[in-house]
Amino acid sequence: MSSRCRRRSRSAFRGLVGVIVPGALGAIAACTLGGCVANSSNPAVEIRSARMDDAGATLDLALTNPGGRDLTVTGVTYDVSHGESSFPVANGAWSGSLDLPAKGTATLTLDVPFDTPPLEADSTLLHLNGELSFVDRTGFLGIGAMDLTKTSFRGTVTAVRGRK
Repeated sequence: MSSRCRRRSRSAFRGLVGVIVPGALGAIAACTLGGCVANSSNPAVEIRSARMDDAGATLDLALTNPGGRDLTVTGVTYDVSHGESSFPVANGAWSGSLDLPAKGTATLTLDVPFDTPPLEADSTLLHLNGELSFVDRTGFLGIGAMDLTKTSFRGTVTAVRGRK
């Protein structure tokens, strides 16, 4: 290869590197500093209290957002089981719009009718398993809202008898 060809090849290579490397570095910096995942800390669900009778249960849930972005909870799917045997008694879903501020909490009450009567008549132990759906409403990267993800949760609580 002639000297002139080598210089042109090196020059073209440098030009290509001069475009690709800064672009790649910029993308890496944006992901690292801006956070590619809009909320890297998923919300948590805790059962604050529960009341039950033979027909169903009312569960008061505390939702906590440890992340730095405001979220909107858009849905909850759940399964409820009862007693020491964790016998399935209900499943269902809630959909709506519940604001969950950055570093904040929100309360959600689920009224859960039992599909099957509990087998252990004396037990007030309830098990809740489910999935929380949420969106980022802070306008990350100029987008009005991002449908982020779902996060699983699980909890057990001793309910108080009587739902009224």
